[in-house]
Amino acid sequence: MKKLVSIFAAGLALTLILSGCGPQAGGPGTAPGEKAQKLFEQAAQTPDPQQRIRLFTESLALNPDSIETLNNRGAAFANAGDYTQAIADFTQALALKPDNPEVLNNRGIAYRNQGDPAKALADFDQAINVKPDFAEAYLNRGLVFQKNGEPDQAITDFTRVLALNPANTAAYKYRGIALGSKKAYPEAIADFT
Repeated sequence: MKKLVSIFAAGLALTLILSGCGPQAGGPGTAPGEKAQKLFEQAAQTPDPQQRIRLFTESLALNPDSIETLNNRGAAFANAGDYTQAIADFTQALALKPDNPEVLNNRGIAYRNQGDPAKALADFDQAINVKPDFAEAYLNRGLVFQKNGEPDQAITDFTRVLALNPANTAAYKYRGIALGSKKAYPEAIADFT
């Protein structure tokens, strides 16, 4: 069973896939598979970003085709500010499973943080096409629209997030900012309160 955990890097949510069964190399019960699993679990638990990257890298040496480990190492690189390496890991994971919405979302965040909004939007669009109820992808796409000076599209995406998750305080905040930029002050104030 997979569990999704969100972390915040550069103001945007990165979705990490933490696998309860972990990455396996050579099948269950094999020494390489057990070692990859142990390294994956250690990496997921360590607070030190460089240690996390090192442990995920060791796990990948045993199982280079682990989408979960590539995604998590990419997120660790992104948290460390190395968006180029993060994008490389996310791209490698997508080569293995092209329609993984969490990895698409994460790569979109990395592209956005690297200053490439067009590629970010393409990844968020694809993540939403694959998983139409993916609130994080709508939120992240809305943030790109907002930064690009497109408040109407941003408001649409933030409203969609709130339809999917009415308790998402970030969506209220960012929609309020977008509404304020359109001088829709009563609506903006309502979102802030």
